[in-house]
Amino acid sequence: MTNIAYSLLCALVLLLATLAHSQPLEGARVVDPRGLGIAGLWYNPGLDGEGFSVVQSDAGITVYYYGYDARGEALWLVSDTLPAAATPGIPETVTAYRGTQGNFEGAALSASLETWGTVTFTVQDCDTALFQLNGNDGSKSSDTIRLAGVSGNDCRVRGESRSGFQYCEILLFYPEDDGFTAEVWGTQFIGDCPDEDFAALDAEAIRQQYGASFIKMNGPRQALADYGQFASTGDQVRRYGELDMAQHASLVLTQDALSGGGAYVENTAVRVNRSENWAGKEIYLLTSDTGAQYFMLSMAKTVDPDQSLDQLPTLGSRLQLPSGWRWEAVTLEEDLIVEVNGTATVISDDFENTYQRLEEDKPFGLAGLWYQPSRDGEGFNVIQSDAGTTVYFYGYDAAGEPLWLVSDTDERPLGSGDARVLSVFRGDGGTFDNPVPGPDLTEWGSLILVAEDCGNAWFELNGADGLKTSEAVKLADIRGSGCTDTEILETPGGVKFVRTPDEAFENLPDWPYEARYVEIDGLRQAYAETGPADGPVALLLHGQPSWSYLYRKMMPVLAEGGMRVIAMDHLGLGRSDKPIDVEAYSYLGHSDRLEAFIQQLGHEDINLFVQDWGSLIGLRVAGLNPDWFASITVGNGILPDLGEGEQPYPVVEDTDRVLDLPSPYAIIPDQQVPFYNGCEPRFPREDESYFGVWMEYAMKGISFQASDTLEANTWFDMPAEDEAAYDAPFPSRIYMAGIRKFPSLINEVPGQTSEALDGLTSYTRPFLTIWATNDPGAQGSCEAQQFFIDNVPGAAGQPHDRLPEASHFLQDDQGQEIATRMLEFYDANGITGSVKAAASRTP
Repeated sequence: MTNIAYSLLCALVLLLATLAHSQPLEGARVVDPRGLGIAGLWYNPGLDGEGFSVVQSDAGITVYYYGYDARGEALWLVSDTLPAAATPGIPETVTAYRGTQGNFEGAALSASLETWGTVTFTVQDCDTALFQLNGNDGSKSSDTIRLAGVSGNDCRVRGESRSGFQYCEILLFYPEDDGFTAEVWGTQFIGDCPDEDFAALDAEAIRQQYGASFIKMNGPRQALADYGQFASTGDQVRRYGELDMAQHASLVLTQDALSGGGAYVENTAVRVNRSENWAGKEIYLLTSDTGAQYFMLSMAKTVDPDQSLDQLPTLGSRLQLPSGWRWEAVTLEEDLIVEVNGTATVISDDFENTYQRLEEDKPFGLAGLWYQPSRDGEGFNVIQSDAGTTVYFYGYDAAGEPLWLVSDTDERPLGSGDARVLSVFRGDGGTFDNPVPGPDLTEWGSLILVAEDCGNAWFELNGADGLKTSEAVKLADIRGSGCTDTEILETPGGVKFVRTPDEAFENLPDWPYEARYVEIDGLRQAYAETGPADGPVALLLHGQPSWSYLYRKMMPVLAEGGMRVIAMDHLGLGRSDKPIDVEAYSYLGHSDRLEAFIQQLGHEDINLFVQDWGSLIGLRVAGLNPDWFASITVGNGILPDLGEGEQPYPVVEDTDRVLDLPSPYAIIPDQQVPFYNGCEPRFPREDESYFGVWMEYAMKGISFQASDTLEANTWFDMPAEDEAAYDAPFPSRIYMAGIRKFPSLINEVPGQTSEALDGLTSYTRPFLTIWATNDPGAQGSCEAQQFFIDNVPGAAGQPHDRLPEASHFLQDDQGQEIATRMLEFYDANGITGSVKAAASRTP
């Protein structure tokens, strides 16, 4: 290492000395790092359906009551949210509002709720509580009831502030491929750090003992938070002189960080911790020229040994702030609670005091169908939090016994249009000690949850006591929700649709193409384009459930060969607009849109490439308009001749229902095995009903997603980043109506292709077939390819072939090879723009 690099490293180590800072609290309990608390007495239907739920979250504490009023009418109450942690032994009284049978339109305190009275609750010991209702219907008091903690409980005893607690750390740096990694050892949670004991440590001896490249003696420091805790990276404790320390974090310093370090420069700390600054306290904030805010974590004595806590209110006058930055002291009106579960963005000032950036508020949400007691006390609660989505059901089993169920927690937030399938477990009478599936809970069955949007959902339970299906029900949004509603747009003709956000398509591998659009009937038809503007046009049409990304390996090869390449996204796929009703999609509708697309672009003598549903649509348009196309290439495609009135497969009924169906492709390995031996299938099918199964799965299967289908129907194992790119157009189920409907369009084909087939069987211009030999579907058969070879005049004498290392989506498997063969085909048939033709042009 050069002297300059060494100096930079040492300077940066000094400036980053506290990146892994965690507020010490000796003897504190290490809890779930998400700090989420959901607690409640989940009601017992056997007690006339009365009970309480307590939900504790980052927003605070909200109480729900379900039962009956003095007249025997259903009484559903929701309280104000108390924006504070529960403090054992201290009663809290908040206003309670009455809802209408457990359903309401807006958030708490909306016009749909009326003030009823108050609810007073006293948390006794973080595990039990008492409740008192006082309102229009008199008073109701609970016995001592147990609280249930889900993924940890936020309840704790608030003791004295620990602000000013002194600690110290040792940072040991070890070389990595792109910089250094530091182990951070500290006295937090272990004991005190007297000045004399820390000063007595021999830094060089410690460095040599543990084989570190560099060492930073980081202390003494004083933590400013009133309360803090962190999850240690291990239980090992080391003795450094007279001090015990545990490793609680690590730092990664890359070469980029080495060259850019300094005061007021953002860096990343890797840690799991929680810090609290309580209401009424003065804290210190830095605000950058871009508006980012950072609160002060700790005060250092490393630069100025005489710096004291009393001097901090005037620290701003001593700092050399960057232009546009400001420093200020602020008195908190409410608690500032910050949690880190992995990484935090931190900076240091001129004196190595450390600050952490305040991130945007977490999209914490509580949502639920709050049950209707008048309906025998049956209903659902959906609780969405940083931990994920958890569902509760309260009701009765087939024998009339109380049935209380809790689901697994799905770590993904619930979004508009999303669907989830979760395992559910049965509790005993609605009270339990540990709600996480364990010895106290028995697996009961499965739950399907479908969020039509952020305000409505429906549920289906399937288990030991049969099937229970809800109607579409209202979700309650209390103090914000992690669910983000998808914007529903509408055409002048009344077609409702969604538009995948542009950011979903950013940084996709091998996809540098900007989206272009043609508007047809108020809906955008997207396409990507590359190559010389004066080159012959190559129009590439994909199938289902892919999009133009399928052509990423072909487009640059064709463009370099002189072709003007256009890859279109069908309606409902890729970057095209997506009607949300499956009935908005039809076979003739796709065909008509392709015709309109070509006419609006105004291209002539198009060189067409089609595959999968791109062939059923594209070949119909080509057969009806053969003069539009200079050549046609087909890869694993068909245009079936089905007579009017035929119905190839049973119609999929109840199309909006979501089912937990097994994937038809589950048995296909990522790296495919051969499906054909020459033209003979190696795995003969007993019948042809498999496509009907695929239709049902695509329409209703909760696990259906584009990447699974693409992975199963490509020869080579697909990289995860490519799978994500195929899923990019479909952030949630509301975007998927188009790909869900496509397989069912086969029943709309009868009677719609005979005229087009007449046009194709008279087509005399160049016609090429390039097939994959390992397509497990009917389109991969030799018979499908041979039909075109035998019946299209332009196919005579062309170099038709079958590619062995390719499956149904052969463009993904062999895109470069296919594009090269297409250029050779164009050249051999006198189509300008191919490799040789481009080279032979006169400058």
